[in-house]
Amino acid sequence: MPTLTQKIRSAFGNVSYPGDEHLTYSFGEEADALKNDFRGKTDWIS
Repeated sequence: MPTLTQKIRSAFGNVSYPGDEHLTYSFGEEADALKNDFRGKTDWIS
């Protein structure tokens, strides 16, 4: 049985980085935190 990590990699492994402006279309503190955590990180695997 595949692990959760394996399932996520299988589902999103071929997805390219959407660009900083498309990380989320939400707003507020939670969305800002997500944007700050992922901004500029084009390597989704590590």
